[in-house]
Amino acid sequence: MAAALKAASQGLSVIVAEKEQYFGGTTAISAGWAWVPGNRKGAAAGDTREEVETYLRNLAPETYNDDGVRDFLDTVPEALDFFERETDVEFVYPEKAPDYQMDLPGARLGGRAILPKDTDARILGDKRLLMQPYLSSYTVFGYMPQVGPDINEFFHVNQSVKSFVYVAKKLLRTWFDAARYRRPVLRSNGNALMTLMVKSALDAGVRLWESTPVLSLTRGDDGSVTGAVLGGQHAVRVEAKLGVILAAGGFSGDAELRCRYFPHDGDDHFTPTVG
Repeated sequence: MAAALKAASQGLSVIVAEKEQYFGGTTAISAGWAWVPGNRKGAAAGDTREEVETYLRNLAPETYNDDGVRDFLDTVPEALDFFERETDVEFVYPEKAPDYQMDLPGARLGGRAILPKDTDARILGDKRLLMQPYLSSYTVFGYMPQVGPDINEFFHVNQSVKSFVYVAKKLLRTWFDAARYRRPVLRSNGNALMTLMVKSALDAGVRLWESTPVLSLTRGDDGSVTGAVLGGQHAVRVEAKLGVILAAGGFSGDAELRCRYFPHDGDDHFTPTVG
């Protein structure tokens, strides 16, 4: 979806073919946080590129790649600026969102991790029902607490009147919306991120085709990819002028890579991916 938004911003004609009946994928059922060192607010708070490089070098000393880290740090702030300036996507910048390993040199208590701002799925109109639903195991009586701010209130619901009132309002809103709109409309975490990305894609004229798996790629005489054959709800052969982008998962879906880098648990690791 991110690639679709960028392509559409350049005036290109874009189709997103989603094999599932819902949009959002694994991101929509995740916390939705992103690690974006070098963002404007983090830099303003004192974070430096040298500190980030030091942290990453100590975090992964055996696999640290100078070129890869340089490219990442050069482009990730630009990517964040694109979403915030040219799409409806908004992020929250927590003051305290520590790096995973605070004992390492270069680690910081905040300024690098960001999370999506909550949104209301009604901005999608009837298409809100095409968004990936929450996993019931991740919710509290149907409500999905925002990872970070909400969690503290839920943890103290029976210890503080303030927290009790806060939680009660959230749950009542959730139940009311579910009864009226068939599904809670307050979106948080990764679901909020994908809701805003889908809204931006629709506004940009991107064609979103759900239940449309890619069956095969088409190639030219020189072997280059020229398009794709789609099935399902929008069965058609698409000829691509500039390219086809495949977004079919990655590391977490590769058993060989998991076994290589998680030898302590082998292939018992899993991903909560949909589909």
